[in-house]
Amino acid sequence: MALAPSVVHRGTVSHAVAMEPSTIDAVRATYGSRADEALALLERYGDEPWHREVDRVRRAVLTLAAGDLDKLRLRVETARRDYRDVLFNAEYR
Repeated sequence: MALAPSVVHRGTVSHAVAMEPSTIDAVRATYGSRADEALALLERYGDEPWHREVDRVRRAVLTLAAGDLDKLRLRVETARRDYRDVLFNAEYR
């Protein structure tokens, strides 16, 4: 997991985690012309210091969304509240 440099913006510090190239490739293959929108949504997980297992959670979100941007948005918001819910649904059901 590569850490992006912390960036100060308007008095806050971003702790964003760089996205793995294989995840970017999967998003581009799945979302086509809407890949940039999907990537922006997916990047919302990993931008807080308490977000754990960022790469694993992002892959789980992609699995659960199954190419649907609305589901992707919902799963990212779920992960932001409690990443374990996303991991459980993607990996253990």
